Amino acid sequence: MRSTGLWMFFFLSTAANATAPFVVASGIEPYQESGTTNTQHVIGSSTLGFEMAPVPEGKRLVVQHVSVIVESSDADLDMNCSTFGGKADGSFGRVTPSHRLLPGPQFRTSPKHTGRSFGRAASQQITLYIDSGLAPEIGCFFSRELSSSDNTFMQGSVTGYLVDSKPKNRRIGNGLQNHKLGNTPLLNGQRVMRKNGG
Repeated sequence: MRSTGLWMFFFLSTAANATAPFVVASGIEPYQESGTTNTQHVIGSSTLGFEMAPVPEGKRLVVQHVSVIVESSDADLDMNCSTFGGKADGSFGRVTPSHRLLPGPQFRTSPKHTGRSFGRAASQQITLYIDSGLAPEIGCFFSRELSSSDNTFMQGSVTGYLVDSKPKNRRIGNGLQNHKLGNTPLLNGQRVMRKNGG
C-alpha cells in the first residue's frame, strides 16, 4: 500500500523583507516566526521574554513546535521557560494555557564575540491554539534577579500553521444556522423567534 505525505515548511521572519505566505491548501497556511531579546529588556526582576506578531484576523494559529536557546556568562544561572498566547500589547500576560518547555543540560558556547560562555536549549513538539488578535509568546524565568549589566541572550521560534476561523454553518431543515453567538436560527428560510425574549 502506497503512503503519501505532505511536508509543509514556511519561514516568516520578523524582518521587513519577510517573504509572502505560501498556501499549500485552502484555508491552511504554514507558519514559522522567531524572536530575540536580551538583558537590556528585562521583564520584572528575573524574566526575559518576547511576543511575536499577532495572529491575523479570521485565522487561528495551531502551534506544533517551539524552540528556545538562552546564552549567559553566568554558569550558575538556571531557568525554566514556557510558551503561550497573550495580548499583543507588550504586557507579557498569558491568555491561553501555557506549555512548559524542558531545557536540556548546560553546554559551552564560544565567548569570543559575545562574552557568553554557557547555554541551555529546549526544542519540543506541543499543541497550542492561539486565536485571532493574540500573539505567540515565549518567556524564561531565571533563578536570580537580572539586570542590564548581565550578559544574557534569548532566542526562540514557533512553528505550526494557520487555519480559517470563520463560524461554521449548521443546516436546520431547509435553512442554515450560524454558529456565531447571538444569531437567530433560520428554519425553512424564515427567521425563528424564541419565546421569553430568547
